[in-house]
Amino acid sequence: MPNSFLPPIEQGGPHTKEGVILLGDAWNMRHPLTGGGMTVALSDVVLLAPMISAELDLTDWHALTEVLHRWHWARKPLAATINILSVALYDLFSAEGAYSSQQPPATTLTLISTSGRTDKYLAILRTGCFKYFELGGECIRGPVSLLSG
Repeated sequence: MPNSFLPPIEQGGPHTKEGVILLGDAWNMRHPLTGGGMTVALSDVVLLAPMISAELDLTDWHALTEVLHRWHWARKPLAATINILSVALYDLFSAEGAYSSQQPPATTLTLISTSGRTDKYLAILRTGCFKYFELGGECIRGPVSLLSG
């Protein structure tokens, strides 16, 4: 995916459209591997709904821009965590599964990463990640909990 991360600009500012509020991937994208756009969109609704419902006049865009400013910073911890994890997992799992053109020793797993360079350490990290997940229990519950917000 050529553009795997697009950081959000604060909505309600001079570079946004008045009357439009974007959520999840519509506002800032992350790699779809983890389903993070949906997770962040649902979190956006949970955070933004009470903030907007407290406003008496939804036609007052100036008042709503202040709400959007508070919401921008309230959503940042979860959105940033999901963004970082989605990019990291994409980088980890996106390396080609093929061996490099030079035959590696039987004990060395060497992969060609998406950048085209041989990266045996990425393969070791990926294998370790899968082995960790195979342990089950908290070893899978913890990472999935982070990704699910």
